[in-house]
Amino acid sequence: MSTKPVEIVFGAIQFGQFPEIKGRTLPFTTVEQVRPMLDAFQAHGHDKVDTARIYGGGFSEKLLADADWQSRGLRIETKLYPTKSRPLGPHNVPYSHAPEDLRAGLEASLAALRTNSIDTFYLYAPDRTVPYSDTLAEIDRLYRTGRFARWGLCNFPAWEVALINEICAKNKYIPPAVYQGPYNALLRVVEPELLPCLRHYNMSFEAGHPIANGLLTSRYYRDMPDDAHPPGGRFDPSHYLGRHIRGKYWHPAYFDALEEIQNGASVHGLTVLECALRWLRYHSGLRGDYGDAICISASSLEQLEELLADLEKGPLPEEMVRVMEAAGVKARVQPALYYN
Repeated sequence: MSTKPVEIVFGAIQFGQFPEIKGRTLPFTTVEQVRPMLDAFQAHGHDKVDTARIYGGGFSEKLLADADWQSRGLRIETKLYPTKSRPLGPHNVPYSHAPEDLRAGLEASLAALRTNSIDTFYLYAPDRTVPYSDTLAEIDRLYRTGRFARWGLCNFPAWEVALINEICAKNKYIPPAVYQGPYNALLRVVEPELLPCLRHYNMSFEAGHPIANGLLTSRYYRDMPDDAHPPGGRFDPSHYLGRHIRGKYWHPAYFDALEEIQNGASVHGLTVLECALRWLRYHSGLRGDYGDAICISASSLEQLEELLADLEKGPLPEEMVRVMEAAGVKARVQPALYYN
């Protein structure tokens, strides 16, 4: 059992706009909407916010600056996605992980955030069009200029995590300190290989998708009609983002596992949401002593308060932990990847 709690990070992915998706607007488009979310997050004793150059049509970082994150004492982590080789939409500036694009992307983030430095800078996904030796040499140079306190990897397979660490060791570059990727009660594919790899290289793990994009709630069910989804919702099949998320989670094995959790939660007078969150914080492979964290996001202030309150409730009853493990076995039938 860890002596330190698993840290909670607020994901600002819901800040900004999605201009390429007709009819889809993010819930927080103004600083007046953003401030209460940060107030609530900080009121629970947390201080780290996660964003990315691509979030909210490029406006997530700007909204955090408008909300004066620095005077609040927040720590910021941002990410650079290789949009040249993995295009995401016409509104995203095309970046690779070549040295000149790394510099340009990081400087664009720092300018939007109105700062000279941040806590963490992530490579958001592998860019295999650029030699890692070039990328890592530039990361080391940027680190030594003080632009970020540490750097990390997101959506890389374990073998590339190992390769990158070995290149850094050979060349005396600053190694990655943290990995961000999906981990929840349904998607546990990080446990056999990635987590041991991270421990070997002294890297922390920041778990995203803690409630499986909302599937680990009571809002969705196996035979839910397509037209029952709210327009623009996470599992709405009428737009590409909804189809993308459905491809990850809308599978029979996951509904088998979800129903197992629902039945167990009902017996113990618990919600599916709190079971998912409490399992992840107190019973999963995450350890506070390693600096591990959970990244949460919310579409309303009420939802954020619920998430934070559930995360503070402590460990689950032993019988419910056994239910969560049985659900994990059922979910394992569905092939899944944690990387791009």
